[in-house]
Amino acid sequence: ALYDPKTSRVYTLNTTAALVWEYCDENHTLKQIAGEVAPACELTVDEVMEDVRNIILDFQNKRLLSFSS
Repeated sequence: ALYDPKTSRVYTLNTTAALVWEYCDENHTLKQIAGEVAPACELTVDEVMEDVRNIILDFQNKRLLSFSS
């Protein structure tokens, strides 16, 4: 689960989203994150890429991620 202290909200993550969250550290590209998720899901990088992208977009929409420029 993730806790957002700004909003006092708790977000429960499924296994895939939790793995994506673990690699959202500005040191991994989208493809690298998909490469970490794919084996855990027994899928290819191409098969998980859209899901990983959507999970990251969801994190951004909930303002759980911020990127420095």
